[in-house]
Amino acid sequence: QDYAQLERIINRIKSKSKDFINNKNTSLFFSDDLACSVSMVGSSKAMLNTLNMIKLVAASKCNPILIVGETGTGKELAAKAIHVLRHPNEQYVAVNCAALTANLLESELFGHVKGSFTGADREKTGLLELAGSGTLLLDEISEMPMELQAKLLRVLQEKSFRKVGGVKDIACNATIMASSNRNLKNEVQANRFRRDLYYRLNICPITLAPLRSQMRRQDIRILAEYFLRTSTICPDKCGKITSLTELAVEALEQHDWPG
Repeated sequence: QDYAQLERIINRIKSKSKDFINNKNTSLFFSDDLACSVSMVGSSKAMLNTLNMIKLVAASKCNPILIVGETGTGKELAAKAIHVLRHPNEQYVAVNCAALTANLLESELFGHVKGSFTGADREKTGLLELAGSGTLLLDEISEMPMELQAKLLRVLQEKSFRKVGGVKDIACNATIMASSNRNLKNEVQANRFRRDLYYRLNICPITLAPLRSQMRRQDIRILAEYFLRTSTICPDKCGKITSLTELAVEALEQHDWPG
């Protein structure tokens, strides 16, 4: 009898959880307007504010757009969400400013003409040109060298650029997004980031809160349920996990979630 009662309680909890997850009114999934690959999950006030900000920015003509948040908070997901809402049929390109040397990053962004430097045996089209009327994301822009920051500022102001070694101005029609896991205002005060570029970028800032913050704790259960439903990492032979125990959820909610 006790086991039967316990089973009824468990089934009732599962039913309520399923209804909660599937309830469109809770805005758990930002997938009505987006492709599944950029779905953003959450029901906390912080997350819903972020999603509303994404929609507002996407509907506006704001350009450039700055997205800030710690590593792992979903900055590129936010960028892709804005892109899909604003430029659904245009190109999306991204570059990690921390992954390339200054010279390589300059060539990657602006492109170069043949013979502009040793090894430039052919002309290269840069990401600013490849983005067309779509989106270019400058990931971890705080790592961009100061000399390139000056060139980027000119692009944002003049809406045009030149290839490395080139003399022809090329129109820049792309939405420029920049993301950073650092506080750019602090970087400016430490003379590691240009003040004028910071103010130019900080027109439409979107700040993403980390999971460990109290503002987003309620998103953890929903995220866990979402990944259970969408993950394919568990082979069939080990059996599919369909639910989480309360102990498991409690452990997840107490985790610090670094990165």
